[in-house]
Amino acid sequence: MADEVIDGIKRRLRGEDSDSGSDYVMERLLKQHGLPLPEDSGRNPDAIAMQMELFELIERQSDAGEAGLEKQVALIGRQIDAVIERAKARFGKR
Repeated sequence: MADEVIDGIKRRLRGEDSDSGSDYVMERLLKQHGLPLPEDSGRNPDAIAMQMELFELIERQSDAGEAGLEKQVALIGRQIDAVIERAKARFGKR
C-alpha cells in the first residue's frame, strides 16, 4: 500500500477529520443499493460495522486517487463492491 494511503489511515486512527466528502459518497452508495443508512441503523452492530468498513474503504480510495495511484483505486473499488455485495446479502433491499 502506498505511503499516502497509509498516512491517511494513520490520520483517521488519530481521529483527524479528512473532510473529503466520503460521508456523502457512502450515503449515496447505501441509498443506491437499498442498504441501511447511518440514521436508520439504530443499535444494529452489523449495520454499523458495515458502514464503518465502507467508509474506511472510501477514504482509502480517495487517498489513493489523490496520490494518482490508479491501480490502488481500482483494487479498493473492488473491495468496496465486495462489501456492498455482502451487505446486500445480509440486509437485502429496504
